[in-house]
Amino acid sequence: MGGVDKGLKPLRGRPMVAWVIERFAPQVDPQAAGFVRLKELARLAADAARERTRQMVALYDAEIAQNDAAFGALLDELDRREPAGATAVLFTSDHGEEFLDHGGWRHADTLYEEVLRVPLLLRLPGGAHGGRVIEAPADQIDVVPTLLDLAGVAVPSELPDASWLPALAGGAPPDGESLAWLEHPSLSLAAAARDGWKWIRNRGGWRPPLSRGADELYRLALDRGERTDLARREPLRRRWLAGRLDAAAERFGAAAGAEVEIDPELDRALRALGYL
Repeated sequence: MGGVDKGLKPLRGRPMVAWVIERFAPQVDPQAAGFVRLKELARLAADAARERTRQMVALYDAEIAQNDAAFGALLDELDRREPAGATAVLFTSDHGEEFLDHGGWRHADTLYEEVLRVPLLLRLPGGAHGGRVIEAPADQIDVVPTLLDLAGVAVPSELPDASWLPALAGGAPPDGESLAWLEHPSLSLAAAARDGWKWIRNRGGWRPPLSRGADELYRLALDRGERTDLARREPLRRRWLAGRLDAAAERFGAAAGAEVEIDPELDRALRALGYL
């Protein structure tokens, strides 16, 4: 990770948010174009819906640019205070966004790659192993074991998944399997990806906007956009990935099903973010 992108530095006396909107979303009114819902898009004529989608993508690009510059400023300040780079920095995201990629809008409704595929970057103290890229998939569940390992704290045996530090040092990456679950009162989705293939299971009364079936199978190595469902053509591959998902659910079941007490402060924060 580097410092601030000099091209994203705001002009003197102008707030960053206004400047990035002018650069990435000129002539887009954030108040008019933002926070549109799928049903509102459906009421628009085709050309108007495409234009509204373009405006939302432009605003999203501006948001990414603003966060990129702000995060770069944070790294620059860390480097100023600690020239030796004594601080480890991990950068990731909770989810991506869909802009009609599969007929839907925003996130938390599907497990397609536009929602699941997020950055995971780790800057080690002193720049150790800098520039190393690992192609194998990592999951967010790997973050805690990695940070504990980095801090020299023993990773509890009951903690799911493993540290990525050995892989960064040149060793074999953990497992190579990527798993995801999404639960709502109206839907239950799960996905397993391995060896360039991905299987999605759709349960409940809700189905993705493009009326996908109860099971979907994609060869991500050749179909990154998940356009060609191979579930009917590759039944053995589908069953194999379904078995991997069932085994993982059984392995994680006790931890995943355990009740967690939410204190009042966390409850307020989750409600403010719209998660409760």
